[in-house]
This record gives sequence, C-alpha cells and structure tokens, in this order.
Amino acid sequence: MVERINQHNKTTVILCTVNADGTPNSAPMTFIHAINDRTIRFALYCGGQTLKNIKSTGVLCFSLITEGNIALTIKGRGSIVKERMDASSDYSMVEITIDAVKSDRSVFTTVEQGIGIVVSEGSGEWTERVFQELESG
Repeated sequence: MVERINQHNKTTVILCTVNADGTPNSAPMTFIHAINDRTIRFALYCGGQTLKNIKSTGVLCFSLITEGNIALTIKGRGSIVKERMDASSDYSMVEITIDAVKSDRSVFTTVEQGIGIVVSEGSGEWTERVFQELESG
C-alpha cells in the first residue's frame, strides 16, 4: 500500500468525511504521501468542507482503487499537522492515523487502473514542493 500511495501524481483516492448534519462528504485527493503503513499525510485545501469536517470530528475513510488489483478502504482519524503549508499557504497538512484497512476486491472482477490525473503544464515544481513537504512534515 505504501509504495502505491507514494507514486506521486499517479495516485488519487476518494476521501470521505461526515458533515455536521450527518450527511456524507467525499472529495478526490491527489496530494497524498504514506509515511508508513499506519500513517498517511494529505494536503487539503484550507477552505474546503473536508478540512472543516476533519477539524470537527477527525473521523474519515478513504478508498484506494488502482492498478494491480488493489481496492482498499482505509479508516482512521485525522489531525491537522500544519494549518498552512510552506509550499502553498492555501493548503493544510493533515495526518491520518490508520485504524483499519479492508479489502474491497471482488472475486469476479480485477482492478486494472485507478483514477488517472495529469499535472497541469507549469505546475510540476509546485506539486513537487507539496509532496516534499508532506514527506518531511
């Protein structure tokens, strides 16, 4: 899992939190780095609902569906490591402590690819700085 997550700019997960009214909130996340098999860091937009929900409850899960027949749901608790990242003050760094990992693979199908992204032209240096900061903390 760590190796797959740390394929920067190639891994997108769906991060899910719970809104104050109890309804679900989901958002695709690309700025993700695994510190180890129990700790994941995300860069989240400061003005987003996902960050507000993590600040409020800390409860979350995310789905990792990608090539190599990987389909996982990861449950955990998130906390703010940095309110404003040095690489981009519009983003906060969130650290997730993993409580449980569940396989969602089917015996009837095989996952051949996940959600693909392409880094916008001219943003390569910026995204690299964000990933470096996620790695170093």
